[in-house]
Amino acid sequence: MADGWSREWLVGWRDVTDARASARTAVFSVLPLAGVGHTFPIALPHAEPAETAALVANLAAFAFDYSARQKVAGLHLTYGYLKQMPVLAPATYKCASSFSTELLRDWLLLRVLELTYTAWDLVPFAHDCGWSGPPFRWDEERRFLLRCELDAAFFHLYLPAEESGDWRPADGETAADLARLKASFPTPRDAVAHIMDTFPIVRRKDEAKFDGDYRTRRVILEIYGALAESTRSGQPYHEPGGP
Repeated sequence: MADGWSREWLVGWRDVTDARASARTAVFSVLPLAGVGHTFPIALPHAEPAETAALVANLAAFAFDYSARQKVAGLHLTYGYLKQMPVLAPATYKCASSFSTELLRDWLLLRVLELTYTAWDLVPFAHDCGWSGPPFRWDEERRFLLRCELDAAFFHLYLPAEESGDWRPADGETAADLARLKASFPTPRDAVAHIMDTFPIVRRKDEAKFDGDYRTRRVILEIYGALAESTRSGQPYHEPGGP
């Protein structure tokens, strides 16, 4: 295959989009090796499968989608736009997770696999990622929780905070820069809440279905807090209701 790709699966995304009328701007997925049309561009990441799974999670996160909404001006998420997006470096995933006993890559991989490997035609992807079991059962509530866990984790990665919950200054950031940031968002958690408020269609659908509760925002913020507490205490994060 082109560019030396030898996997029996692909990574791609929905080209046609509209930040004003779509629930999500960036929609990425793993799919079986097959022909695709021009409105489903393909990415061929030359990385280990586990790191590719982490990349897919990154590209599907609300944190990434928020940046895509600031960048995409038309109706197409093209290669040119994608190359300008703030994607996390592969080295990010090779570090120990601050909220579990695993490497961050492995923590993400388990969740990406369960969300992605739900049919036999993605056996090659699962096997390349080191998973030999059958496809995961589709459970809507379970999938919602896993997505919220991934979103909360990526908010921590994109908006690094001190153990106190305050902003961790970025390299080269001046005191004046930090003061301007805090004037709008006193803490990273406030920034997360703001970002989630910029997805009106997600909010409208949640509130219509759950008696006015913007459930996606609420649960992401709850897990965001649980991950932060895990980092502070040194105790591994457990999913809600877990051991």
